[in-house]
Amino acid sequence: MCRVIIAGNQKGGVAKTTTVTNLGIGLARHGKRVLLIDGDAQGSLTASLGHPRPDEIDHTLATVLGKIINEESMRSMSSPLSTCCRSVKISSNHASIIVRL
Repeated sequence: MCRVIIAGNQKGGVAKTTTVTNLGIGLARHGKRVLLIDGDAQGSLTASLGHPRPDEIDHTLATVLGKIINEESMRSMSSPLSTCCRSVKISSNHASIIVRL
């Protein structure tokens, strides 16, 4: 069974990144499969998990979604994202994303 947990709030400084980081690490330590998605342009979650320069990542949520919206191929992407994102579908209004893992 899959569970989706979302931490979201428009206001800054309410501990979204801290909550998600600690929750993800805790669940992973208990043997759960965890996928954390950093949707923040600043890349704070990515940095908090040890990537030294999040601005220099070639394939981000923004680049993947841009390729999907523009109906471009992601086969040239040389990252683990290329495997999971082949089954990404966007609804007709581009408002909801369904990822089948």
